[in-house]
Amino acid sequence: MTWAKQQRQEFIRETVNNFGVIGRADLMIKFGIKEACATRDLGEAAKRGVISYNPKTKCYEAKNAVVV
Repeated sequence: MTWAKQQRQEFIRETVNNFGVIGRADLMIKFGIKEACATRDLGEAAKRGVISYNPKTKCYEAKNAVVV
């Protein structure tokens, strides 16, 4: 894994830990990457079980998020 990809994966973990959700736009704005790259990074994090996609909100959420 490249340094840049590691930085993006760490940002995904930190963001979902702090806010509970993350979207493609968050990665695109923070790192200046294209939509396809952001989608791929989020997909990899979802495969590792860090996040899961919620089609209702169209965002990725922390896997252990508690809905209140």
